Amino acid sequence: MGLDTVSWCCLGLEAQWSNAGLRGVAVLVHVTPRGASFLLQHRAVDRGADGAVVGDPDVPISLVTDVASRFCPWCGRDLVSWYRDVLDELTTPGLAIGLPD
Repeated sequence: MGLDTVSWCCLGLEAQWSNAGLRGVAVLVHVTPRGASFLLQHRAVDRGADGAVVGDPDVPISLVTDVASRFCPWCGRDLVSWYRDVLDELTTPGLAIGLPD
């Protein structure tokens, strides 16, 4: 199987999955032997450009934030159920913060 066989639940999720690693909001898929997680991620800068951000060390900022989501924020479908047959194709390794691959 490949990405051409993915039946997306909606255009919103497809578009945001395509943004993984880029500045802004994206959807990540993280799969481990214990199960799958869908994450909404916001990046202040593109992946790899975080070294260019120089700020006041007394003012903490978050360059990347992940929030787990069970349901699609755009159409409401149960994400793991909808994508269970294509989870491996949708996996975005190395992009989730704080989660081992």
